[in-house]
Amino acid sequence: MNEIEFNNLIKRIAKDEKCFDKLYQYYFAKIVLFLRSKYGTKVNGADIAQDFFVMLLSNNVGHIKYPNAYVYKVCSNMAYHKLGVYNSETQLLETIPTPLPPEYDDTIDRALSTLDTLELEIIKLHIYYGYSLKEIAIDTGQNYSTIRSTYNRSMKKLKEKLK
Repeated sequence: MNEIEFNNLIKRIAKDEKCFDKLYQYYFAKIVLFLRSKYGTKVNGADIAQDFFVMLLSNNVGHIKYPNAYVYKVCSNMAYHKLGVYNSETQLLETIPTPLPPEYDDTIDRALSTLDTLELEIIKLHIYYGYSLKEIAIDTGQNYSTIRSTYNRSMKKLKEKLK
């Protein structure tokens, strides 16, 4: 979602249910997937996403320059806070492996496993969660040119592995 559209929806969110619905539809699943990839089963991504939307309704959020980075950072901070506060409870949760279908092809998994941590994080944030490379640079504290070149190098690696 771009900056202008996001901020227009935020301004009208409390008065217009359609604005809330549009933001909810756009971000809810993305937030849940993002938190799942970052924290596994240690936090309930759906609960955090709901808390985020309640916060949007109850707070006057100013103009947001990088909406995707804002949404994921706030939700990540909420999850981090929950982990700190409820750490003993969250350690009780176990990861339940999801069985893969017999026809599952692990070609993409093998290609992704050749990437280092930063490369994989950039690919996830850009492709899966829709962050712009500029937003990734801001969120990670890296230089934009570093993020751009790392992304391009990563994509080149993946293309080679998937040929």
